[in-house]
Amino acid sequence: MDMLTDLYDNLERDPGSILTRELILDAWIQLGDQDAAMGIAKEIQRLEPSNVNARNFLRNHRVPAGSSSSRQQPPQSLPSVSTLPMSVRGKKTTINLAPMPGTEQDRVALETSFKSGYANLRAQASPLLGEMLALQTIGSLGDDTATDDLEHLIAGRLATVVSRTPPCPVRELARNLSSTRGPAALELIIADLEEVLDWTLLTNPTASSDTVRERLVARQTLLSAAVPESLSDTIAQALTHVEHERLRRLAGGGRTYANTETMLGDDVASIPRANLLVTEDNYAWDMSELADALVANSGVMRNPLTRNMFSPSDVRAILRHPLGARLAPLRLEQHQLKKGVRPDTIAMLNKVADAMLKDQSADAAASLKGLDELLSYIAALPEREQKTLDELKIPGTDSHTGLAFDYTVGESVRDAKANRTCFHKTGDFLGQAARWLGG
Repeated sequence: MDMLTDLYDNLERDPGSILTRELILDAWIQLGDQDAAMGIAKEIQRLEPSNVNARNFLRNHRVPAGSSSSRQQPPQSLPSVSTLPMSVRGKKTTINLAPMPGTEQDRVALETSFKSGYANLRAQASPLLGEMLALQTIGSLGDDTATDDLEHLIAGRLATVVSRTPPCPVRELARNLSSTRGPAALELIIADLEEVLDWTLLTNPTASSDTVRERLVARQTLLSAAVPESLSDTIAQALTHVEHERLRRLAGGGRTYANTETMLGDDVASIPRANLLVTEDNYAWDMSELADALVANSGVMRNPLTRNMFSPSDVRAILRHPLGARLAPLRLEQHQLKKGVRPDTIAMLNKVADAMLKDQSADAAASLKGLDELLSYIAALPEREQKTLDELKIPGTDSHTGLAFDYTVGESVRDAKANRTCFHKTGDFLGQAARWLGG
């Protein structure tokens, strides 16, 4: 194991060395750890596909296609189980990480399982320590380190026995991300940020949530500078998930959102990772609920709670989310409807809007005349353009109250004609509609 430690130290100084990796492969083979050898062999083959040693080892230890273990392999679409470097009594090794829990219930179940397993481990350590102390008494055992480790384990000082190594260099993570995209890249970045969080708390157990977040943001900044710009949104999304799942459990709490409940009244803390989206206005959304609300609003990208329009980056994030994919056809339909309005129609809307806004008469004769002219004009349009004016949502805002309109031109004119909306408000809306359609 001392030789392995030296080899891993050499690899840290020269991360690109194939020779060092080959020596590590030979060392793991001699120690009989086939899993570790398999991992380093795959890494060698990834870096140097023609490497004979790695290829021979992988060929000789390939699992037969019909064996039960091959049938139990997870689908390739799922991210592979990641490994974590550890230091055990000063010796470097790695352990396989279990998949992160997807829901709060899964997390609680995992914590319960860990607590019971750790309790069993401590219970088994107690009689073992007694036997080893007895052997020391009669001189049959001279290794004090093993008994010290057992004492630490029984006392609950697990970190004294098994300590974490620092997070990997940013350049190493950037290399790993160079061939990874989509959900696998997101999981890889989340795992890295969680390592930074755990390492920060290990080196400074009294660190506040603000201190931890500063370290996470610094890591985000360094990583964003080392990878293509196309990964920036993924890195920001990973930080959002770590804030949501881990920071809120620290002293002082984690990120505070503009809302405390989802649209259906659930606590925002219960939103699972697969559904979480945090927009620039600091609202935390369950994407299944948000998508339903946006579909009901014909795909108009407006915050259902504040009635303000989402920012362009938020719109991209919503459409990119798996649960928001069904909004794309609605967006396309609205865009195509907008393109189907002729300049003469836009000019007519401007004319009627101007007349209604200037009309100060008691009988509103000018406004009524303008509405009649507009209705007659619309009736003479092709059916496709009439449909556009009747179905296309205009993202307008009342100039006086600041409230959202979210009308169509057809709805607005009919409401004004039936005295359900004042003429000045209708003129305000029609003017905004003309500017938006002409933009």
